[in-house]
Amino acid sequence: MDTLKLLNTVDVFGFPVCVFKNPLHEKYKNALLEEKEINKVPCPDPKKDPECYLTGIHDEVQFIKRPSESMSSLRSIFTSCLNYYYNDVLQTEFTKGSSWEYLRSWCFTPTEKYHEIKKRNFHDHWMSCVTIVYYLNYPSGSGGLSFKNSPNKYSSFFFCTHKGLKDTRTIKPNEGNIIVFPSNLLHAVDDFSENSFSERSTIVADTCPSVIDPTLPKGVGMNSVHLSRVPLTAFPK
Repeated sequence: MDTLKLLNTVDVFGFPVCVFKNPLHEKYKNALLEEKEINKVPCPDPKKDPECYLTGIHDEVQFIKRPSESMSSLRSIFTSCLNYYYNDVLQTEFTKGSSWEYLRSWCFTPTEKYHEIKKRNFHDHWMSCVTIVYYLNYPSGSGGLSFKNSPNKYSSFFFCTHKGLKDTRTIKPNEGNIIVFPSNLLHAVDDFSENSFSERSTIVADTCPSVIDPTLPKGVGMNSVHLSRVPLTAFPK
C-alpha cells in the first residue's frame, strides 16, 4: 500500500466496496492496451450466437498472469489491493499457510451489440468471493458501476429495474481507478454514450480463498480439493 492510494471505502447495502488509484496507470496504459489486442477470444462465438454481446472479452486462461512487464506491474498492484481488502477490510481468517488466489481474469471492451441492449444487466460472479475491476480506458460518457440491492437473485428483482424502488447505487470511477467488491453483489455497467462504448476497457479478475490446507498430508481432507480455473460464461439474457 506504499504507492497505491485508497481513495474511498463505500458501504453498498452493507457490503464494503473499495476504490483505489493505480499510481502507475499512465506509465503502463498504452502497453496494457496493446496486451488486450493479443489473442482475443470471443465468448461465446458470435457466429453461433448473433445475440452475443460479449465479443469484446479476452480470456486467455488467466489474462492477469501474462508475463509482460506491464502485466507484472498490474499484478503487483492487484496483489496490494486484494491483500488489503481480504486482510484489512474483510479480516479473512485463512487456513494456515494459505491465501487468496485467482479463479479467472479477463479484459473487456463492450461491443456495439452490448450498447444496443441499452439496459443494465445485473449479475453476480458465481463461485467467486472477491472481484477486482481496473478501469484501463475510460472515455467521457462511459458508464459507472451500478450495484443492486437484491438478496435473492432468483426473485423478480434480478433482471428488472424498478424505478419506484431506490435499490441501486452507482459508483462513477475515473480512469486508472480500481474497484474491489464482494462477487455476490449484483452489479452491472451503467448506461454509457454511443461514442464511448468501443473505447471503454476494463481488466477484471475473480478471486477466492484457497481451500487447500498445507498442514495436512497429500490426499487427506481439504488437500483433495483444488481450485481450477473457472471459464467465463455469458451473462444471463
